[in-house]
Amino acid sequence: MALRIAQWFIDDGHAVDVVVNHDADTLSARLPNGARLIRLSQSNQVWTRLHMVAAAHTSLRLFAKSVFQSRRQLDRLLYLPSLCGYLRRHRPAWVLGNLWQLGLTLATARALAAPATRVGCIFHSAYFTQCQHRLKTAKRPRKWQRFLNFCRTVYNRLDHVVAVSHGVAQDLIDVVGVDPQRVKVIYNPSAPCELRELAERPCPHAWFGEDQPPNLLAVGRLSPEKRFDVLLDAVAAIASKPRLTILGEGSLRDALSSQARRLGLTERLSMPGWTDNPYPYINRASVFVLCSQAEGFSLALVEAMACGTPVVALDCPHGPREILDNGRYGALVPLNDVSALSHAITQALSNPPDRSLLMHRAEAFAPQHAARAYRALRDATLQTSG
Repeated sequence: MALRIAQWFIDDGHAVDVVVNHDADTLSARLPNGARLIRLSQSNQVWTRLHMVAAAHTSLRLFAKSVFQSRRQLDRLLYLPSLCGYLRRHRPAWVLGNLWQLGLTLATARALAAPATRVGCIFHSAYFTQCQHRLKTAKRPRKWQRFLNFCRTVYNRLDHVVAVSHGVAQDLIDVVGVDPQRVKVIYNPSAPCELRELAERPCPHAWFGEDQPPNLLAVGRLSPEKRFDVLLDAVAAIASKPRLTILGEGSLRDALSSQARRLGLTERLSMPGWTDNPYPYINRASVFVLCSQAEGFSLALVEAMACGTPVVALDCPHGPREILDNGRYGALVPLNDVSALSHAITQALSNPPDRSLLMHRAEAFAPQHAARAYRALRDATLQTSG
């Protein structure tokens, strides 16, 4: 998504730097023509904390809190000294962070190194609702409360905050306490413009050929929050015995394989790993299933609809309900309800919706809408800075 935004701004004649805090060798090949790649270096905790204290003269209320941050929380800011150096050297008119942690770093770096630079941040998930849950059950709740207070102070110093769904926006407003006037909802530019061409390419998996039995598809990291364990339980309860393919890689591969053996799904489960083009799978799937326990938006859900594939989703916070318009375009299932998920999948297999209706709904999240919104935000930001 960040690369798409960079491309839109380059097309409009702006000079764009893509600033990263990790090894970006694979990113280099995908960089838009005209963009410059800047790699930040990681510092140590002492040097990072000194930068934060040095910035205190700009806002004692903002940075005095940072002195009390734990070492683990401070680790999120270790690229601060390098970012300050970048801002001093290049003086960009606008910096847009692409993760919630970067909002903390950007607000601090701007105050210390480039007060004239406008800064904003894109939030992709309802992370702070999870923090609030931890606050209620944590052994040290004051630590989490201090962290939320710190985030509230910092994010209210940003020029603007972008949320990828209305649910994420409410997470920032209600839990963190961000000023609603600073928050703007811009849906992710989900389906790529070339999706149809990518989807029509041959699928390398034999299960997705012609005249194959019903095949369910799920996409995502093999990690706890994606709740593929719930999906396996649901598939095992479906009388028609459909196949299930999960695209993705992660730490739970062995655990999911063991669960599949216990449920007798070994012959009906395929986990081929990660692929850079999932669209031939999505286009040929009988039903696409989203079973995450939390989503900020869910690109995969929109992309499945853009292919005309029937969808079933757990009603997790916050993206699926917005995307499916309260269940109008696909079944919404209560979290962790295996029986309801099995029933919803069975219904989608036996009575699939009209493909054109799903594709029309997906157009509401097409890239041109996001491009228009980000360009408007850019123009308003630069006009204010001028």
